[in-house]
Amino acid sequence: MDEFSDNWNPVLVREVRRMLKSRAFGGTFFLMLLSCWGSCLFLIIDNWSLLNLTEYGREFCTIYFFILLVPICIVVPLTIFSVSSRERLGQTLENIALTGIKPGQVLNGYLGCGFMQAGLYYSALLPFISFGYLFRGIGIAQILAGIFITVLLGAASWVWSLLLGTTVRGTVSQTVCLIFTLLGGLLAFAVSFSIIMALFSSDMNIGGVFGFFCLAIPTLMMMSFFYGIAKERIRITNRMVRPYRVVLDEQGNILRFKPDANNLFHEIPEWHERTNLEVRNQ
Repeated sequence: MDEFSDNWNPVLVREVRRMLKSRAFGGTFFLMLLSCWGSCLFLIIDNWSLLNLTEYGREFCTIYFFILLVPICIVVPLTIFSVSSRERLGQTLENIALTGIKPGQVLNGYLGCGFMQAGLYYSALLPFISFGYLFRGIGIAQILAGIFITVLLGAASWVWSLLLGTTVRGTVSQTVCLIFTLLGGLLAFAVSFSIIMALFSSDMNIGGVFGFFCLAIPTLMMMSFFYGIAKERIRITNRMVRPYRVVLDEQGNILRFKPDANNLFHEIPEWHERTNLEVRNQ
């Protein structure tokens, strides 16, 4: 069991521990459950005399998905932005690089924390959605399509917040990127809820439900593009951390240094034992 836990991404383990201890996660989780219970009781009491005559499953599930989209498109992106920008502002990426963790592992740790947080929200809401399905008026295919859409567009907002978090360089840029993170989350929220309303309408058929799966291709391409940019932004180029890129001769002595990302040559450290005098004096 210890060997299994050792194979986990250390960045993911660290951020999940922070997330579970944070008040923001606990408060959001409690408010979401409270909202679902309140909505359920309100719909039952308000339509008590008509429950046996009218199919109310559509109304129940629509409200539940609306409640779910708030943490998925707002809270989770803000969490990912917070953890990714904190590494920039705290200048701790260099310390992470010393452990041998690659940039992709760092980003996967941030995104993994977001996915685990969202998974807890989904697991808490699925019993309410199942309860709404019992009232009929909505099909399993519509519910599955709704879950797929919320995960897809929610993940797009998470990758967008990850990109903005790796872009932060100071207090001003942090504020600007935070605003764009909120705007991206609100856009994902609006688009997701519009699709949910269309999916749960009485005129929607099975063909129309599966037609929404076509959104996956352009969305995944956009997410891959954002992820690639974020990965390049956190690559360590600090000469005090990243190993020197050198060209050696046949005897293993250093001939010259290759330029870094800024087309600058690193200074040769005087304590390097295998540095040629000719190169040392350049």
